[in-house]
Amino acid sequence: MIFTDTIFGLPAHALIVHAVVILMPLASLAVIGMIIRKDWQHEYRWQLLALVVVSTASVPLATNSGESLAGRVNQLATTNKALVQAHVNAGENLTPFALLLLLTTVLILWRGSRLKTRIRTIASALAVVAALGSIAEVVIIGHSGAKSVWANTVANTHSVPGN
Repeated sequence: MIFTDTIFGLPAHALIVHAVVILMPLASLAVIGMIIRKDWQHEYRWQLLALVVVSTASVPLATNSGESLAGRVNQLATTNKALVQAHVNAGENLTPFALLLLLTTVLILWRGSRLKTRIRTIASALAVVAALGSIAEVVIIGHSGAKSVWANTVANTHSVPGN
């Protein structure tokens, strides 16, 4: 994939990752809402579909930019490579949940009430699992990323009272 690893001189990952952090949990909660409130499936069909598509599309962008950034930071002597690798590994776990969320959402919105009750129940259950898994993975990935960036600074500095 052709991809620039910087945007305006900053690591692209630090900017792109915010799309995942904001949109994936929002899309996940919206899908759960759609399952609970059946009228939303018709009323907000296109907005929900757009939100899920954009949030899912942001995952590989964040992953690719993150791998590029990891290559850069691992060149530094002060980098805790184990923490960076833990973050990279965690980042790879979101893709299956995001894809399952997209597929089940499309199925529910496209086929809607035409699905047999049993298939609709299974699709809805899988969508909820994908939504909750996506939210959990975003939290885990975010925590490991913050830890890889800030753990060394926090461990080697102290708080200044009054600031």
